[in-house]
Amino acid sequence: MNYRTYFAAAAILLFGTMDVQAGKDGTPQVRSESGRNDSYVTWRLPNVATIRANRRAAEQGIPSAQFRLAVMYYRGDGVPHDYTESAYWFRKSAELGDAGAQKNLGVMYGKGQGVPQSHTEAYIWTSIAVKSGNSGAVDIRNFAGGKLSAEELDTAEHRISQLYENIKPIEIHN
Repeated sequence: MNYRTYFAAAAILLFGTMDVQAGKDGTPQVRSESGRNDSYVTWRLPNVATIRANRRAAEQGIPSAQFRLAVMYYRGDGVPHDYTESAYWFRKSAELGDAGAQKNLGVMYGKGQGVPQSHTEAYIWTSIAVKSGNSGAVDIRNFAGGKLSAEELDTAEHRISQLYENIKPIEIHN
């Protein structure tokens, strides 16, 4: 069973009646009546060519492609759901300055998704995201920082300074 068939079957089980149609660009779209105020939810499934092209770009070091690939693995959009692979690509993008990837990597550390749970690492990466201009990371940073001792905060601040010297902020995905 290919991923489109699998997704459509899973969506039908979760949401009931589904309408699968090709979008303008040929990408399959699944539409489901949500049951609330007759609103609809639409998912866009990436096609195989899009996934391959995105992976090639990510492997060539393009931070926005690395971010997109990380999100695809995090959500299981067209690829197997894999937090470890997602964290890998978020880290790659984060190290190249993507503030959204920095925030998301911090969140994954805070939750222990694909990486060992660490409030210190969560604090470090969300702090770097804030320094890079991602205001959406402030509350997450503050929460993680509240879990650390004064000594752990000092150590983390030193690491933040070291890491940030090598990172140039490039874009924000809030």
